[in-house]
Amino acid sequence: MKPFKEYQKLFEIYLSICREKEPDSMESEELRYCCEVCKIFSHELMGMLILMERCGEITEDIESREEDRIREAFSTIELYDAYIEPGELMVFVDC
Repeated sequence: MKPFKEYQKLFEIYLSICREKEPDSMESEELRYCCEVCKIFSHELMGMLILMERCGEITEDIESREEDRIREAFSTIELYDAYIEPGELMVFVDC
């Protein structure tokens, strides 16, 4: 299962990059950039899972569990209190 171990290592690296900045310290454009990077990382990881499953490196069950894990860990709402609608950055604020 070497490819899966590489995937796990990359998962942790990508997540640590996404967690580097605090959302309160970012301007709107920087926040948008961080959300985009987070989406790119999650898409890359999802693609790796699909490839590993199709090559028989992991089971469909493992793929499904890891996809849920990616969605949860790389949620821009959880990481930055923000998300990107097509063309627009949406930010949650405390009332």
